[in-house]
Amino acid sequence: MNKTITLDQMRQMPLGKVAILDAATLARLQDQALSAIEQAKLTKDFLDGVLTRRYADRADQIRKEAGKDSGSVRFVDDGVHVIADLPKKVDWNQQSLKEIVDRIRCAGEDPDEYVEITYKVAE
Repeated sequence: MNKTITLDQMRQMPLGKVAILDAATLARLQDQALSAIEQAKLTKDFLDGVLTRRYADRADQIRKEAGKDSGSVRFVDDGVHVIADLPKKVDWNQQSLKEIVDRIRCAGEDPDEYVEITYKVAE
């Protein structure tokens, strides 16, 4: 009977009963759960793309009319309130930041109090 348990059936079972299922069944259920997560992510990514395609131009136009190049805008489409957010992307000059961090250090201060430092390795 263990071999035919579905994820839906497992969710209805008490934890103790699930814990005593054989290892192969638990492994199969875990694989199915991971697959469900992957499918849900693909579905969400697809829907996000659909929403971007449908509303990006309208949101950009509303931002331009408001004199904004980023941030949230709100509008209504067929009675549904849409919130379109475009975060501001700041691109800092890395060499200038390095020089600023060096000056802070030379002044006897801790640059960690002012700057968050992230290291990256080129691929």
